[in-house]
Amino acid sequence: MKLTKKILSALIICTMLVPSVALAEYNEVSDIQLLSLGEDYSVGLFSSDIELTDKEKKLLNDIVGKLANRESEITLKAADYGITNYERYYEVAGNCLGALIQYEHPELFYIDLKGIHFGATATPAGLAVDLIVYTTTTYNKGTEYEETINAYTMNKETETAKQALIDEEYEKITAMLDDGMTPFQKILTVHDYIAANYEYDTALKIRTLDRMVEEKKGVCQGYSYLFKYVLDKLNAEDDLGIECVTVPSNARNHMWNKVKLDGKWYNVDVTHDDPTPNGSANINHSHFLLTDEEI
Repeated sequence: MKLTKKILSALIICTMLVPSVALAEYNEVSDIQLLSLGEDYSVGLFSSDIELTDKEKKLLNDIVGKLANRESEITLKAADYGITNYERYYEVAGNCLGALIQYEHPELFYIDLKGIHFGATATPAGLAVDLIVYTTTTYNKGTEYEETINAYTMNKETETAKQALIDEEYEKITAMLDDGMTPFQKILTVHDYIAANYEYDTALKIRTLDRMVEEKKGVCQGYSYLFKYVLDKLNAEDDLGIECVTVPSNARNHMWNKVKLDGKWYNVDVTHDDPTPNGSANINHSHFLLTDEEI
C-alpha cells in the first residue's frame, strides 16, 4: 500500500447523512459496470511537503511493528533508514507516524497517539545516531496540571480479551463466505453484514475498532475501521487481490473506505448505507462501489 501525501487532522467526528435507496434498484447493476477512478488512485495520509523514501517508509512500518509488540522504548539506527539528521527524523516520524497508525492500522486500538513522542542522539556534527520513540509522555511537567499519558491504553490481558471479541466477529462474518464467491460478492457480504448489524452512535463517542465490536455501534471511523480490518485480514488469508484503505476527509467531517477491485479504486461508505437511522428494512447500497465523481 502506498504511503502518500496530504495534511489530515488527528481527530475526525462524523456527521450523519443517510440517503435511502431500495435494494431492488441496486440489484439491477451488474458486478463491474462501474467507471474507473484512474490508473493510480492514492489516499492521502501525509503532509504535502514531505516526500518519503522507501527507507523512510520502512522506518515507519518498523516503528508500527514494535508498537504492536508493546515495546516501551524503541531505538533504531539512523543509518539503516538513510536519516542523516534528527530534524529529518522528526519531520518523517513526527508528521507521518500518527496518521499511519490512525488510518492504516485499526488493529492498534489500544494505542493513544498522545503518549508517543520522539528523540534522537547525535554526533558533534549533528548527525543522528539513534532514533528513539518513547511511549510515555508527560505534559505540563512540574506544574499542578502535570499529566502523564502512556501510549498503551490497556494492559495486555484486556487487549487480548478485546481482540478475542474482534476475532469472534471476524469468524462470524467469514462464515458467510464461500470459495465460490467472487471478490465483488465477498466485499458486498462484508458491507451488508456491518450495515445490518451495527448502528450509528448518535452520542458521537465510539470510534475505535474494539469498542465498535463490543457495542455494535460507532461513528464513521468505527464503520471504516471494521470494514478495513475484515477485508485486510481476508486478503491476507485468501489473497483476494483487494486493497482497502480508509478515507478521512476534513472537508466532509467524515471517514469512509476505498477498495481496489480488478485494478480500479471505488468508494464504499458503510456508514451511509446503514438502514437503521431512516427506519428502512433494507440495507442501502447508494454508497457501495462508487467512483469519486459519483460519491
